[in-house]
Amino acid sequence: MNTASAVLSQARTALLYLFLLSMVSPLIAEGIESEEVPLSALQFSKQTKTVLNNSNDRAAPDLRVVITTETSSYGEEGFVSYAWSASSELIIDEDEFDDSFTFNPENLQPGNYSVEVEINDEVVVRSGSISLNIISEMVPLGSGDSDGDGVSDENEGVGDADNDGVQDYLDSSSLPVNKIQSVSGNNTSFIVEVADSLKLSLGNTAFSLGNNGVLIDLSDPFTANNSALVALKDPAYSYPGGIYDFSVSNLSQLGSVTTLVVPQQSTIPANATYRKFINGTWRNFAEDASNKIASAEGERGLCPPPGDGNYVTGLIEGYWCVQLSIEDGGPNDADGKVNGSVDDPGGVATRVVPSRLSSGGCSLVKGARFDPVLLLMFFASLVYLLKGWLRVCSKAGR
Repeated sequence: MNTASAVLSQARTALLYLFLLSMVSPLIAEGIESEEVPLSALQFSKQTKTVLNNSNDRAAPDLRVVITTETSSYGEEGFVSYAWSASSELIIDEDEFDDSFTFNPENLQPGNYSVEVEINDEVVVRSGSISLNIISEMVPLGSGDSDGDGVSDENEGVGDADNDGVQDYLDSSSLPVNKIQSVSGNNTSFIVEVADSLKLSLGNTAFSLGNNGVLIDLSDPFTANNSALVALKDPAYSYPGGIYDFSVSNLSQLGSVTTLVVPQQSTIPANATYRKFINGTWRNFAEDASNKIASAEGERGLCPPPGDGNYVTGLIEGYWCVQLSIEDGGPNDADGKVNGSVDDPGGVATRVVPSRLSSGGCSLVKGARFDPVLLLMFFASLVYLLKGWLRVCSKAGR
């Protein structure tokens, strides 16, 4: 084979390889899984989601926050890449390690921030995020026991040992990770619960509001004008029992169904529906073979565990307990991803009926304003009809 023929043969082989690669690559990409990666943050060597941005009241001068994945050994047998990002350009990674993110919060204003990571080992793509509350001074804690677990507030501190978004001094150590309080300081009733193998945490909105429970009270004057709550309001519906915002993680299988129980602050009203807040929009809970709503009578603050035989299909008026079955990545999972985690901001709702003022046979909506344009349109229509009637009468008289 001469030189020209050899070059032509190699070119043909290369083109064939590129063609086959272009055909196979999309198929490989379609098989890549997406999995949620838990992240944890350390400040002053203590796990926390509440971060101090100055050291005025502390002897330790090092404010740096170190964020790591809770599971290690990604890509042990091959290539793995970490892509970190943050919600503020002032959050800058200062360490030299790919699998961690270290930043100094000193220049950050108080408020809520997030750090995210995407991990790719060419087989599985994993992603995770963590929300952090930056504060300028720590809450002074004393010898009291706010969460009633037998350990003083000052000994527990504002850390977050179980990484559920609730500060330790308000998060009773008697609650396992599959249970979380609805309101701060109550660890004996109104407890949201999932299966033993799963974990419950505050949802992003509940955390951003500074809640130490998953219940969001829309009527609370302290948070009524908060931008997160303004976005959360649903004008056509009321939520007599409040809105619950939490996240379920540690699902053993991607795309599986998790069942959880939500005790209501008041009994389920007549004609109730369960509403979900997804992508900035309220919608009704989508029911199918994997996504279900059930309820049990229970009693105020106390409900049967998930899967108990007392739960019956639907929202039953007068019952205290709601059981939800939600598919990971399904229509009711607010994160929209098949990632082993379910986000669930939502609540039991009833449609708002406008109040009306009644007079004789007419009914006027209270607060309605007089519209002169409508009055002009009415008289114009009346004149038009009158002219038509006169024309008919004139023709009939000829």
